[in-house]
Amino acid sequence: MVKFDILMDLNEWKAANEKQQDEIINQLLSKLEKEFELSYVKSFGKKSNAIRIATFKQKATGFLFNLIPGGKFQMGFSESEEQALRQIEPKDSGLGGASFTLTDEDGEEIESGTIEPNIEEEFIEEYLDNVESMRPVHEVKLEPFLISKFPILLDEVRKLIKIDEEGNRLETDQAALFLDEIDELLKKTGCDLPSEAQWEYSYRAGTKSIFYWGNTIPDGSEWIGTYDDDEENDKYSNGFGLVDMGAFAEVCTDNWHPNYENAPSDGSSWSGDSENRIVRGGAANIYPWQDCGEWLLMISANRATDVECEYGCNIRLVKNLKDIIYTS
Repeated sequence: MVKFDILMDLNEWKAANEKQQDEIINQLLSKLEKEFELSYVKSFGKKSNAIRIATFKQKATGFLFNLIPGGKFQMGFSESEEQALRQIEPKDSGLGGASFTLTDEDGEEIESGTIEPNIEEEFIEEYLDNVESMRPVHEVKLEPFLISKFPILLDEVRKLIKIDEEGNRLETDQAALFLDEIDELLKKTGCDLPSEAQWEYSYRAGTKSIFYWGNTIPDGSEWIGTYDDDEENDKYSNGFGLVDMGAFAEVCTDNWHPNYENAPSDGSSWSGDSENRIVRGGAANIYPWQDCGEWLLMISANRATDVECEYGCNIRLVKNLKDIIYTS
C-alpha cells in the first residue's frame, strides 16, 4: 500500500521524483476509479519551481479536476503585499476631464460629472483603507483535494440540471447560478463548493505575491474565457494548472465574516449567522474595464460578499479527498 504522506505537503510533493508521484496518483486513482479517470499529468509554473499536477476527468460529467497537494499557507493580505500594492503606479487611461452621465433603467439621469485624472489611484487608496477584512493573516493547513480546472460553463450545467432561463443572471459563458441551482448541481455531481481557504490556496499555488503571476497589474489578458485549446489553457494556467482563477465571481461555501478573527485553521468552511456568501474574483464579469480599479478583484486575498447570489454566482467544484485517502 502506497502512503499518501508526500501528497499532504506541497513542498514534499515538489521534492518527490516522478516515480513516487505516479505511485501516489495511481493509488488515488484506484480509490476514485468508479467516478474518475486519469486524463494526464503535467508540470505548471516556472521551470525552477514547477509543480507536477494530475488532472482527472469525472466520468459522469466530463468535468476536469486537478489534484491539489495539501500544505500550509498564510491566508490573507500580508504587509508585504500591501507595500507592493502601494508601490504600483496605475496607468493613466487618458479619460481625465471626460464627462459622464449615469441613468436608471428608464433613462432618467442619476448622476453626471467629470472624470478626475488618475482616478484609479483613488480606488487603490480606497481598497487599502479596507484591507482589515482580509486580516489577520493566519496559517491554514489543508488536506489534498480535487478542484475543477476551469470555471463551470453554463452550457455544461444545462446538460445536467434545469435552470431558470428567464432569471436575471450575469451574462457570461461561465455558469452564473442561483443558490437553488447550485445546490441541485452539487447533488447531481456529488461535489462541493470550495471553502474560502481552499479557493485562496488554489489561487496562490504556493505564491506570496499580490497576484499568482507576481505584482504587475493585470490588463485583461490574464484570462481566456473559453477552454477548447489545450495549449492556451496551459499558457494561462497558474502553478496548479488552474485556468481563469480570479477572473469570475466564484462563490465559496463560507458565510461572510467581516475579518478573519477566529477563522478555521484547517481549511474547512466557516459557517456563521450572515446569509451572505463569500465570493472570490470577478474582474472579468465587469470587462471592459473603465479604469476604476476593477483589476483589484483579482488580488490573491481579495474577498467580497454576494447577497444570496442575486444575479447568479460563478462556480468551481471541489471533491474533498479526506475520507477517500484515509479509507483502507
